[in-house]
Amino acid sequence: MTARQLYTTIIVQVLMLSTAWAQGPHNTGTYYQAADGQRGEALKTAMFQIVNGEYQGQQFQQIKYGSGNLDGVWGAFATTDVLDDGVTIRDRYSNITHYQVGDDQQGTGGTNTKEGGTDEKHVYSREHSMPKSWFGGGTDVGPSTDLYHLYPVDSYMNSVRNNHPYGENDGEKFTSAGGYSKLGVCTFEGYTGTCFEPNDEWKGDFARTYFYMVTCYEDDLPTWYSENAGSYEGAAATFDGNKYPGLSEWQLKMLLKWSRQDPVSEIETARNEAVCAIQHNRNPFIDYPGLAEYIWGDSTLYAFSYDCGDTPVVPVRKYLFRKVLIIKSGKRYLIVADNDGKLRMAAPFTGTKTYGYLPASDVEANERGVIALEDASSAFTFVAADAERTYYVKDSSGRYVYQTSNYNSFNVSADMPAEAATWTATATDDGLFTVTNVAKKKYVQYSVGYKTWGCYADAQGLQPSLYEEVLMGDVNRDGTLSIADVTALVNIILGKTPAGDAASQYDLDAADVNFDGAVSIADVTSLVNTILGKN
Repeated sequence: MTARQLYTTIIVQVLMLSTAWAQGPHNTGTYYQAADGQRGEALKTAMFQIVNGEYQGQQFQQIKYGSGNLDGVWGAFATTDVLDDGVTIRDRYSNITHYQVGDDQQGTGGTNTKEGGTDEKHVYSREHSMPKSWFGGGTDVGPSTDLYHLYPVDSYMNSVRNNHPYGENDGEKFTSAGGYSKLGVCTFEGYTGTCFEPNDEWKGDFARTYFYMVTCYEDDLPTWYSENAGSYEGAAATFDGNKYPGLSEWQLKMLLKWSRQDPVSEIETARNEAVCAIQHNRNPFIDYPGLAEYIWGDSTLYAFSYDCGDTPVVPVRKYLFRKVLIIKSGKRYLIVADNDGKLRMAAPFTGTKTYGYLPASDVEANERGVIALEDASSAFTFVAADAERTYYVKDSSGRYVYQTSNYNSFNVSADMPAEAATWTATATDDGLFTVTNVAKKKYVQYSVGYKTWGCYADAQGLQPSLYEEVLMGDVNRDGTLSIADVTALVNIILGKTPAGDAASQYDLDAADVNFDGAVSIADVTSLVNTILGKN
């Protein structure tokens, strides 16, 4: 079989699979099909429409809040949030409680009727993980009774949490038994108010809960913000007042971090099924563990595919960068110094910071000198200015990098600065670059002493190397993705290219399209999907 014949066979197989056998995870069939091929904001809206529609012939409908023993939400907890014994409540705010479903619920008149008390272990209550005060309060059927964000928790811990936003803190205001949950001043960059920090084992669960809420109630988000942000600090800190992103910058960044660090568990998957059986919709962020990356994270440039069978694994996007000696306008670069064999990469300012010395972080290159990163937030784009070989430099947020006065630090601005915004980048004989600010006559260097990046008039530090982003799948190195790359990839797999020459003829790093450490038919399928707009 020739390479072209193999390629044609693969194309036919891929198209057949994508049309005839496409199925969502966990026996969801075509439930998520309408989101296929979407990305970013459009993907979020597609999911909003899906989760508000029908599932297997039944319309999504929240249940009533309930007032009596095992009525409404109380009764739902009997199937959504009990341990394997079928009667003990799973408490996500305290790890010292052993509540029995129904018997120990708040207000039942049983032996544990003390309403919260001043410590844990009295009764459990219905916790709105997204406080209902943030969207108008009340307990009418609707978001206030949506089981995906309602959890049974210790009543006292519920009152401690109050309507503070989730965050990270040192627990200086309150720490539950064993340090399981904490209340204190937020230490996550972007917010300095009081926040509640759940235990690490549930952070991913709560992150995916919030992703669901701002997706399921997308149309309501602007109203939630306009009517409640002025009265409740937690609402102002959590929402951004828009349908998209929906969450504030710091909250979104933190929740993405939590979701990555605490992946979907069997407990979460089982709860998804139990809630779905009651209210007839699903949390897509549990069904697709990497979905948030396609909507808000590091994969927003790539199309979502709902077809993943019963093993919903969404790969983490890898970004590759290779050392170069020629700058191309519009390309993204890492600025890297070699400090006695340790590579130190410049990183843009985070949050609202707009001036100072650029922080540095450690990176590693493989044996072929390629740096692989899980996101491109540390990349800088060089854009040609008017003069030859003169560039504007933008960080990953699209802000211009420039200098002011005679300082050795950097400034960034979303708008074009009035001066000192142009740079030259000249390769030196030893493979480094002199990146110079045209107006200030200073050049970019890594300070070994301060462990940051500055811009100095003399040689006070290490000059950088520049690593250019590699286009994943560009196997033949021509700068585009096409059938020629698929042919080249098939040749590599079939051994048509001698191993010794492969590195020079083909880009072996870019050939591992799905970045699983091997070059195989799976990479061909991934590349074909990319060319067809499926990735």
